[in-house]
Amino acid sequence: MLLLLSDPEIQNRRLELLNDCFNYSDTLKPTMIDYITRELIENFKYASSLAESNTEYDYMLYFLWAMPHIITASETGKMISLGLLRSFIAELANRTPIVMHIYRNISEIWQMVKTINLDTILDEWSIHKIYVLIKSFSLSLSTAALNTKNSALKQAGYRGFELPHAEIENEISQWFKTLRNKLKDKHKADGTKSILMLVRFIDYNILSFLAEGSSEVASETGNEAPLKRISF
Repeated sequence: MLLLLSDPEIQNRRLELLNDCFNYSDTLKPTMIDYITRELIENFKYASSLAESNTEYDYMLYFLWAMPHIITASETGKMISLGLLRSFIAELANRTPIVMHIYRNISEIWQMVKTINLDTILDEWSIHKIYVLIKSFSLSLSTAALNTKNSALKQAGYRGFELPHAEIENEISQWFKTLRNKLKDKHKADGTKSILMLVRFIDYNILSFLAEGSSEVASETGNEAPLKRISF
């Protein structure tokens, strides 16, 4: 519950709680990863539903705030995070229910993303909901496919820690370029600063990663390229 409180004075307690929860001897069995991920989702959904005004993706925003800390806490935390990110995208794409909350590969996540209609995103989604989508995909990309520190997960039998082949990678780039350009046009029309921040986020944390991914990988787990944090 500490993760759901907004008082800045307890931020350190939040991070201590995360470290205590995930910085332990790793348990990487798929059934355990699935169980923990499922329990986290159900409990956070319930907790966020208690707020007077809430949306179906509020619990995702809570997780995304904490995700970099969970990813770096342990290998177990990393696999749980990848399962959570996959679940978020599946829910946004209306691809639920998920049988097993286990990350497989970027191509599978991309297959979910590409089913989301761009016009629906622009016309019906809030800024926060768009942010959840692009943040979830960028974290999946940087943590799984563009990171050299996944050897323990590979040794445990997990796969999917590389970019998809060139054709699919190009599809991903084109889709996010189109979303970026449409968001930029929308910003020009109404001048909303948050939309411009989303444009920059896509540039730095998805498109630039894909452009550089063929020649080099991200140096640390779960950390996007330097960018001013989007505030809402």
